Amino acid sequence: GLGPNKLVAKMASDLNKPKGLSLVTSQDWPDIFYHLSVDKLVGVGSRMRNHLKAGGVSTIGQLAGLKTEYMKRRFGLPGIWLRQAALGLDSSPVVLSKDIPVKSFGHSSALGSGVSDIVLLEKVLLALCEGVGFRMRQKDLFSKTVMLRLGLKRLFYFTRSFTLPKATDSTR
Repeated sequence: GLGPNKLVAKMASDLNKPKGLSLVTSQDWPDIFYHLSVDKLVGVGSRMRNHLKAGGVSTIGQLAGLKTEYMKRRFGLPGIWLRQAALGLDSSPVVLSKDIPVKSFGHSSALGSGVSDIVLLEKVLLALCEGVGFRMRQKDLFSKTVMLRLGLKRLFYFTRSFTLPKATDSTR
């Protein structure tokens, strides 16, 4: 997604998924987004949506039409931010990922339903570990904690972690 700020670019990125490119200018914002449900706006979750709907606001355009003073009185500083977002305005800076310290590495794979071959599962797990280890070695990073997350039918997830006595970048 491309846009005049981070918010518009993020919202634009959701328009032509999975691999489409979207450019949204400030002039395009109202035509593209004002008719959408307010919960399509970044920062509006189910609780905020319910609060807004209780006040008669169901679209991004309706939210954009509210007065700043009302939003501040009703929701405080987050209300001011939400109204600005509804207008397609965002002044938060872009932070380059190289300036953000790496806190974790992950690798995942979806195997489909009904996979119960333990040898296959071990091979996939080893390949995933090698992917993580390779990326860690490239960046000269080490870790003491290893975590495995297993999802079953996208309904149940099991997470287990183990802290090693010494930091490592080894696949094994």
